Amino acid sequence: MVKDDQVHREETLPTDRPEHGPPTGLRRPAWKLVALAVIAAAISIAAVMHGLQPSVSGPAEAGAPPPKAPQLFRDWPTDKEPDVVLVLSGQAYGYMQPCGCSKPQYGGLERRYNFIQSLKQRNWPVVAVDLGDVAQRSGPQSQLKYGYAMRALQLMGYSAAGIGEDELAMPLMDALVQFTLQNLGKQPHVLAANLLNKKENFPGDQGRSMVDSWTVAGGKNGVPKVGVTGIVGVKLAEKVEKEIRDPMVRFGDNGKTIAAVLKEMQAEKPELSVLLYQGLPAEEEQGKDRVRRGAKALAGRFPEFQVILTLTREEEPPGTAERVGNTLVIGVGHKGRYVGVVGAFRTGQQNRPFDLYYQLVPLIEDYETPQEKAATNPVLRLLEEYTQEVKRDNYLAKYPRQKHPVQLSFPKATYVGSEACKKCHKEAFNIWQNSGHSNAFAALVTAKRPALRQFDGECVVCHVVGFQYDTGYRDDKQTAHLKNVGCESCHGPGSAHINNKNDQKLHALMNPWKRQPGENDKQHKNRVDQSCQKCHDTDNDVHWDFDKKWPKVAH
Repeated sequence: MVKDDQVHREETLPTDRPEHGPPTGLRRPAWKLVALAVIAAAISIAAVMHGLQPSVSGPAEAGAPPPKAPQLFRDWPTDKEPDVVLVLSGQAYGYMQPCGCSKPQYGGLERRYNFIQSLKQRNWPVVAVDLGDVAQRSGPQSQLKYGYAMRALQLMGYSAAGIGEDELAMPLMDALVQFTLQNLGKQPHVLAANLLNKKENFPGDQGRSMVDSWTVAGGKNGVPKVGVTGIVGVKLAEKVEKEIRDPMVRFGDNGKTIAAVLKEMQAEKPELSVLLYQGLPAEEEQGKDRVRRGAKALAGRFPEFQVILTLTREEEPPGTAERVGNTLVIGVGHKGRYVGVVGAFRTGQQNRPFDLYYQLVPLIEDYETPQEKAATNPVLRLLEEYTQEVKRDNYLAKYPRQKHPVQLSFPKATYVGSEACKKCHKEAFNIWQNSGHSNAFAALVTAKRPALRQFDGECVVCHVVGFQYDTGYRDDKQTAHLKNVGCESCHGPGSAHINNKNDQKLHALMNPWKRQPGENDKQHKNRVDQSCQKCHDTDNDVHWDFDKKWPKVAH
């Protein structure tokens, strides 16, 4: 779903990431909500995303899209077990659970937890790390989500998490207070080696900082030690300094920082080293010296890293890792839909101590918790705690309101509810009443795992009228007449129309969906379809087909 409250990324950074507010800010303009589409009759907010078959790759290689195969780790060695397995995640952008109303879907912290447990049940040693951008950058619930998501990573046994643009924009101190301040010295360690003046600007207790430069995991019972460090890439560092302008956030030279960190880590004698790189595999060359930037350049410069986890521009990640020398450069896509898994097998050879195999794993519904075990899943319990806190602290009231375009021209216009439209628009009202739109709110009330979605603004926005606009939906007591997706979800506040039915300027504002002069059939259909997809997007309604759905609500 599309986050409307976040600024777009520069072209040098991922630009097609979700830009919707709730998981903390508002997800889409209410007057363009479902526009004229159908919410599927069986809306299930706890549904599970695109059910792609698990994809498989053997020893990491560059190139092709994820090959489809019915089983995981098919090309890994069968005569021995991996000495350690690295689980890689990142760019979740606040998607603690799949955000959608139709099956199949994929992603979510619950499934990630169950997947990691499945690896441990194989007796495979796991070291899990996250690139950063754990929660989206702004909105009423962003900081709360960051804290809960980091607690979920802790439950999964994560060793480290980087910081990305979203954490830096919260700003970073506010993000750290949500989790790290209370968990200083505990996993997951927050890493940003090139962040300057960490102890002075982000102090914890006992003279240490809330942000570390590196950490070492593993090392017990024959498991290799894994050194992990995190770096904010040059492009992102430049963007943060220009746009976010947090006086406590400045970054040092990447090359010098990494060289120093590798020297420090040698005291712990890690056998494997991982770099969490908040940048793209290859970034544009700039300046007269045309300096090479990006993860691949660092892989060539610092072959000590066996794995570099990077951002991806695309939501869907490549199915294979890219090899630069002996380093695997890996991206795992957006919204927590996938995790990457690297299996490291000791070779006994000094010049190549490990063979590395890579697997991209889509978190499909196979990893959902069986109903009889739901009460014992710690991440599900955590998600329930999250929704309870959202309700208790009335986060619905924290969402900012603005004027609808109708209200900009007609300041006294208010939302009146669909029943007020019935007298004059009886036929259209009957069509609406027989559609899924008229019962959309019930899906939030009956949702489970977690429950209480009717108190969560990121869900409410697509199931009510005018949530982010003046006089629009507030809660199910104050504005019960605005529950469900009604006439004014598409047409805007209707009071001015009731008082003056013949105002042509108002007609144009309230019905922008009519064909415009010079607009052909295809252009008109695409314009209306795009409006519907503000809610019926590829996350929320994976089977969306305008040509099939529109006739059911045409009026």
